[in-house]
Amino acid sequence: MEKLRVLNSMKKICNDQSGMALVFSIMVLVLISIWGAATLNLSTNEYIINNNSKKAIQAYYLAEAGLEEAIANLQIDPENFVGFSGNLETGSYSVSKNGTVPGNVTLSSVGTVDGSFKKTLTAQLAITALYSGGSQSPTITLFGDNGNGQIKNCTFVVNGDVLLNDDISIHGTTTTISNNLLYNGELGIGNNNTIVIGGEEITNFPPPEYPENYLDNISPPSGEPYLIGSKDIYSLPNLNGKAYYQLTKNNANLYNISNDNPDIFVIYSDNTIDINGNLENVIIVADNINIHTSVTLTNVILYGQTDIDIDGEAVSINGGIITDGQLKINNSTLTHYGSVYANNIFINQAAVTLTYDEEILKDISWPLLSQGYKITLEKWD
Repeated sequence: MEKLRVLNSMKKICNDQSGMALVFSIMVLVLISIWGAATLNLSTNEYIINNNSKKAIQAYYLAEAGLEEAIANLQIDPENFVGFSGNLETGSYSVSKNGTVPGNVTLSSVGTVDGSFKKTLTAQLAITALYSGGSQSPTITLFGDNGNGQIKNCTFVVNGDVLLNDDISIHGTTTTISNNLLYNGELGIGNNNTIVIGGEEITNFPPPEYPENYLDNISPPSGEPYLIGSKDIYSLPNLNGKAYYQLTKNNANLYNISNDNPDIFVIYSDNTIDINGNLENVIIVADNINIHTSVTLTNVILYGQTDIDIDGEAVSINGGIITDGQLKINNSTLTHYGSVYANNIFINQAAVTLTYDEEILKDISWPLLSQGYKITLEKWD
């Protein structure tokens, strides 16, 4: 009997399930907590990975920005280029240089984000001198782009460099070139010549680049006065300001023009302009420009789209002479400070002295300067 009571008590205990719901709830809660913790850990890791990836990309672009800036600065002044650092909104970059100019140069740029994310890019460059006459850029006094340069029966003095991208012929002439004579064609020297070259005679050089469509750079700026005239200009004293004056008359004559404001006063013609008087602080643009008298031109750019013809005695020009066609100096005494650019050059029976003056050209906005070096990007990684 006692045994039966014990069995019945055990049966009641086994059939009692009042605590199973609590146990089950605890187990579910534990599983949900584990799943939540795993999800949170996964999300955190994904955020960290994405954030690290973002910072790595930012570091890459910072290093790239450093290289871009370095190459730009190297093209401006390759001889004095040194390492530098910079900052952008996302981080910083530091650039170093290994190598000498001229020669092979390696630039290393390190982009850094948050102090710990770094990316290094390198650029390998080959830097060659455009000419072998020294480390500085050539003082380009006379530049001929193409066509035969002819200098004959005259006294020709150049205080600077002469660069001709084609043939040059010198006959019956006393010629003195203080610096270098550079040409890519053939040099023809006739009898009875006295030629002195203070620097070097250089062939097969990469020709320097000059701005094209120069007229586009001196078109009338927006909002500036635009004047149109169909008569000769005998006198425009003390202009003291900017203007763009268009002459519609063919073979228009300019006499005396003085501009107290050296910024820019442009006189433009689709035809021919004859200069018969003194000019100061102006730019003359025409199809053809002729100078047939004794004049003094101070801080002046002459831009002849076809030709420039100088055959007046005692002509003095302080500034730039530019023509897409031929520069012809014939039976003239010319003293010039600045630089000369022409596609074709013909000088005959004249006394010509050309002197390079960088400051003059800077003042009138278009220095005829070569970079001095050719920079070639060999590798970027």
